[in-house]
Amino acid sequence: MELIANRGARIRRLSVKELVDFLEFTEAILVLGVRLVTARMNEPDCRAVIAAAQLELEGSRDRGARDFVFALYQYHVGINMIAGNEFLEFFYRRPYIRFYTLLLADLVPGDHADQFVINYRMITESILSGDAHTSVTMFVSHIRWVLRNMRAEGRS
Repeated sequence: MELIANRGARIRRLSVKELVDFLEFTEAILVLGVRLVTARMNEPDCRAVIAAAQLELEGSRDRGARDFVFALYQYHVGINMIAGNEFLEFFYRRPYIRFYTLLLADLVPGDHADQFVINYRMITESILSGDAHTSVTMFVSHIRWVLRNMRAEGRS
């Protein structure tokens, strides 16, 4: 929020640097969720949550950036819910995390929605396989790619 003299308050747009900083910060907790959830993939209900989140993500691709980013948020809510770490789930569901996540729609997915979906298909497949190392590696690679795109978009 910013207060503007004689005008009131408004939600200010975040700079590209602030959005990058937020994504770098949330990457750390999202990686924890990805790592922990892979150990639960022998439980059928857990597999169903992940598969449903992937389907929702794919279905949101054509509904606009805000819906797509919300589907990404919900994907990770699902992961964190079944990951088994109460602090992870509690923290990621805080209103400010959702709020900042939705602000990413200014830069994400940009012109890269198809590649996002491809990346998340691979991440989902590795999670479902139960291979924590590959899941984390793929997710971190994806986030690095997103950050490069955000920084490039901010320069254009």
